[in-house]
Amino acid sequence: MAGLRNESEQEPLLGDTPGSRIGERAILLGGLIVVWVGFFILLPWGNQFPKIQWEDLHNNSIPNTTFGEIIIGLWKSPMEDDNERPTGCSIEQAWCLYTPVIHLAQFLTSAVLIGLGYPVCNLMSYTLYSKILGPKPQGVYMGWLTASGSGARILGPMFISQVYAHWGPRWAFSLVCGIIVLTITLLGVVYKRLIALSVRYGRIQE
Repeated sequence: MAGLRNESEQEPLLGDTPGSRIGERAILLGGLIVVWVGFFILLPWGNQFPKIQWEDLHNNSIPNTTFGEIIIGLWKSPMEDDNERPTGCSIEQAWCLYTPVIHLAQFLTSAVLIGLGYPVCNLMSYTLYSKILGPKPQGVYMGWLTASGSGARILGPMFISQVYAHWGPRWAFSLVCGIIVLTITLLGVVYKRLIALSVRYGRIQE
């Protein structure tokens, strides 16, 4: 019994004892909130709309030019295309006409927040998962966790890129915000159950 108590007392990071430091659960929750704030800031705001990329209409008729002029034109065209390439939001994407621009300050602030929050969430989820599994072979369970994360990294960008192309950044980033809110809600539901197996076992024995 004393050994079990000592084992439970060696878990100060889980926030289960008075005066303990910030636990993994709280850090995971904080990381999710930071990521959500980052994507929320990235949503298009304001009334400034992007420039529209209008495609110029070119005449397909062949003018009366000499062979030398054709060679000179072919040599100059790649250099001119780099400088005169049309810029702006493509007219083929209808959402360009009514979606405000994302300013550079928004992008940089969002990049910093997401860049800070995502690694924290990733690390804390693996840490909590390993402690909940306890001192037993974890290879298969860790493999499933890694496989699910790898699948999300493959399917997630494909899904979001399609949403972005068809409906624009407002829908794409709103869906990401909604997924994060759902994750935070589920975390709140099972928050009290996310404790180390040694702590849970020690409490049962006590």
